Amino acid sequence: MKTNWITATASVIGKSHIENDLPCQDASRVKRLSRNCGVAIVADGAGSCMYSQLGSKILTDRGVSLFAKKLAKSAFVRRKRVLRKDHWRRIALGCFNELYNVLAAQAKKNDYNLKDLSSTIIVVAFAPWGLMVAHIGDGRAAYTNSSPVWKALFTPCSGSEAGTTVFFTSDRVWDQPEKYIETTVVNDSITGFSLLSDGMEKSSFECYIKKPGEVRYFDPNIPFVNFFNPVANSLQAMSVKGWNQKMINGSWQNFLSSGNERLVNEPDDKTMIVGILKNSAK
Repeated sequence: MKTNWITATASVIGKSHIENDLPCQDASRVKRLSRNCGVAIVADGAGSCMYSQLGSKILTDRGVSLFAKKLAKSAFVRRKRVLRKDHWRRIALGCFNELYNVLAAQAKKNDYNLKDLSSTIIVVAFAPWGLMVAHIGDGRAAYTNSSPVWKALFTPCSGSEAGTTVFFTSDRVWDQPEKYIETTVVNDSITGFSLLSDGMEKSSFECYIKKPGEVRYFDPNIPFVNFFNPVANSLQAMSVKGWNQKMINGSWQNFLSSGNERLVNEPDDKTMIVGILKNSAK
């Protein structure tokens, strides 16, 4: 399918996972709905859970199909407009409930504890006329319009202690979905978007800063323009050169693995999806 979007998708194992002989527990997928629309998902498996790499893969693989099916005949695709906030939330909750049942069935089939499949999830339905977002847990997402500025799409959900979060399988998520399952609709002219696991946040966002004299950290949650705009321009250049999706994703994977010193030394798994509307270079 020809598309008006250039996307790059990769999940790369982190340094500490290599050192501790752990698998990459992140996963990511993009699925096109039309020339203009698509669904992107990032899932970050819990490092302490035995089969979280399976949980994150199920959430991305099955999740992208579920959301695509629900949205294919919606006004988002057919009428080129974002859905009402309540309509989008119903779709997101419905898909998340189905995914929970899939994880529960997988756990039962393999005699796993459901918590062994713990993962966060970020879903972004994207089009030039807007974005619709649903997420559980941490990670980050960003977007841009005709300006060179990138904006955060949501605030990561942190747990009760620093460095912790909630996961898709957490009891409190399903006991209080109004608190822990967040949905957002952006009605704007979109030229770029990104979603990422927390292994990429220090490279691409201003986050976790301590002011002089302060004891506690705060999180500005501001995307780095000097990260995202050069990436956007590079993707535009790849498209002009006629690179196919496999070539773009391969280059992107190499960048996440060794693009700079911070990425090389990042202990956590690194996942990022970036989508750029063609001919919208900053």
